[in-house]
Amino acid sequence: MKTRVLLVSIIAVWAAHAAAADNIPPELVGEWATEKSEFSGGALSKGAAMYLTRQGVGALIGAPPPIGVKGPATYDAKTQVLTVRLTEQEQVRATCRFIYDQSVKTLKGQGTECGTDIFRRRGDRVPDYILKMLQ
Repeated sequence: MKTRVLLVSIIAVWAAHAAAADNIPPELVGEWATEKSEFSGGALSKGAAMYLTRQGVGALIGAPPPIGVKGPATYDAKTQVLTVRLTEQEQVRATCRFIYDQSVKTLKGQGTECGTDIFRRRGDRVPDYILKMLQ
C-alpha cells in the first residue's frame, strides 16, 4: 500500500511539472513588481515582486523583510489567466490567479487569496539570485 501511495504521488508531481514546462510565453517571463515596490541594489526592499521562468516556475516575494514562496506557474492563452500554485514543503499554500492585460502589459491579481495588486514588468529575465532560489 505504501508503495502504491508513493507511486501515485510521484506521478502527480511529474504530471504537474510536465504540464507547467514551457507554458509561460516570452512576454510574461521575467521580473514583475507592483507600482509601490522599491528595490535596493536590484533586490526587493519594499512591496511585492513576482518572477516567472519560461519553464513554468513562479515566485512571489513580499518585503520587508523579503519573504518568498515559489511553485509551478501555468498560463491559459484563451482566458489570459496566469496561475501560480505557491507551495511550501510540497504542500500547496495558495493558488494565485492573475489576468494578463496585453494592452497595458499588466498582471492583475484575482481574489482574496493573493490580493488584487497590479504587477508591471520590470525586466524580461529573472535575476540570477532568484533563479538559484527557484532551483
